Amino acid sequence: MIKLDVDIKKPHIQGTFQKRLNRFVAEVEVNGKTYRAHLHDSGRLGELLIAGRPIMLIPKKSQKTDFKVISIYRPPYGWILLNSGMHRRIMEAILRQKLVDEFQKIKDFRAEYTVGSHRIDFLLTFKDYQALMEVKGCTLFEGKTCLFPDAPTKRGAEHVKLLSQHTPSFLTFLVCHPDIELVRPNCKEDAIFCKNLREAVNTGVKPIAVKIAYIDGDIYYAGKAHVEIPQY
Repeated sequence: MIKLDVDIKKPHIQGTFQKRLNRFVAEVEVNGKTYRAHLHDSGRLGELLIAGRPIMLIPKKSQKTDFKVISIYRPPYGWILLNSGMHRRIMEAILRQKLVDEFQKIKDFRAEYTVGSHRIDFLLTFKDYQALMEVKGCTLFEGKTCLFPDAPTKRGAEHVKLLSQHTPSFLTFLVCHPDIELVRPNCKEDAIFCKNLREAVNTGVKPIAVKIAYIDGDIYYAGKAHVEIPQY
């Protein structure tokens, strides 16, 4: 694995997850006291947010919360990054460090690029062309398989459709565990996203899955996983 040049504020403080109060606020216990922590992920996260599990936090005082959630422990996988607000910075580090074959020849990249009424994660500039790239963080695991999304995502389905209208382009799954071998669209959870993805791949959108690991407060690049797109 290769350490990524991502600035993560420290120290990281370990606590215990108690319950989810709403989409973006979790109740946690730290040193015997109960606090509220900002949860930067609107997915269901049902397999992760289970009372009693260890959780890693960064102190960040606001009007409603005292901490920011960074990672949570899920047996047998271990620590799983749980902060979608970091995905852009992580992908920027992967691009800068030229760790993925498909992106080694980029000349420049621009984050949060506007296309019509949508904002796409990246515009990649190669020698002879430009390409859009959307990044989707993945935390739903079954064995060594990762499924995306874990809840219906209208925004994700729209982004995939937009990519298909601006090829060549990339859909990059950011898999938040190093041991995953396969990524699949979660068609049972979101049939529209799955349909749009199949159509996008057929029009020239390239799906890629890159793996990361959270270890002792740092983020590491852990290689690629295979992406499987069902054709039915």
